[in-house]
Amino acid sequence: MSRIALVVAMLVLGVGARDALAGQLFTGRMYRTASGGQGFRCSATNVGSKPIKSVTMEFFAGTVAFDTFSCTPLDVGATCEAIDANPPLGFNCRVTFSGSAKSLRANMTVYDTATTTIQALEVAR
Repeated sequence: MSRIALVVAMLVLGVGARDALAGQLFTGRMYRTASGGQGFRCSATNVGSKPIKSVTMEFFAGTVAFDTFSCTPLDVGATCEAIDANPPLGFNCRVTFSGSAKSLRANMTVYDTATTTIQALEVAR
């Protein structure tokens, strides 16, 4: 194979691979009080310059997902939110998406369901 054909093949394959990339962001484990009264919100915002084809958010305890939400596609500047009012005592949020992590910001908040006051914020990394 000539050098030119090899370079062209690498460029074509590289473009396809870039579109197929998938990333994951995770929050640290957060806990609710045993008495309840707290809601949990996992949010992902597209800060990139083009729509993200696929965003899936999961609340999970250990290795078991107990709630899954999807936003497909996620437009530029748009936010996808997953809300759970009665999760297990300790759990995480996982955000799986297509494209680059530079295009997405995600976090999980704990809030008081009576006043909607945010009690804690955990950034996904």
